Amino acid sequence: METQDNTGLGLIKTTIERVQNENSLFYSALKKLVNSSEKELGNFLNEPKKQNKQILRLLTSKDKLIIEATNGDMSIAHSVDIFKEWIDSNFMRWGLDHSSENKPEMPVDVYKMIGDATIAEMFGSLSVDLDNLYLTQAQIGEFCYRYPNQLGACGNESFFLFKNQGHFSIEFFVARVRVGSSGLRVYPHRLNDNHVWLGNHGHRVVVPKLAI
Repeated sequence: METQDNTGLGLIKTTIERVQNENSLFYSALKKLVNSSEKELGNFLNEPKKQNKQILRLLTSKDKLIIEATNGDMSIAHSVDIFKEWIDSNFMRWGLDHSSENKPEMPVDVYKMIGDATIAEMFGSLSVDLDNLYLTQAQIGEFCYRYPNQLGACGNESFFLFKNQGHFSIEFFVARVRVGSSGLRVYPHRLNDNHVWLGNHGHRVVVPKLAI
């Protein structure tokens, strides 16, 4: 009985023998790889991955931005005194007009986008635990009222993660605040929105100050 070679090269050889079309690119690539030594194969398999691209840069390392204590009564859908230019109707349509928990005084930080990313990638680059990154709708409104200069120039977008307590579940959403010519505009986004935002437009991400 023929003894099976279970080394890395042996397994590749077995795979090559199963390839029917010897003119295929797949066959050619395997044939070239099998001529490598075990050391070369090991180096290939263990090649370090490229470092993740940097998406955000902290803007407020020396600033002390504090959101005052808030209660959960305020919702973005009714904050016409803060978002004077536009409040997207999806806040009501998606059932986001809910009260939230009371929050004590909280320090926050602002990050500037320097790399292209989806919304999930923006926040995921800061922490895998979304509970470390969200603000209540009342805190978002308070920040926009107190620190409008931190939202950038006209045309800039700022992203805030918030938690929505529905009747049967808790879900995370993102409020996108845009600086308009006559005030602020605000839109809701789902966290899995696959739109890619460009890093060279100076958009912002606002989150609670993270522990170092």
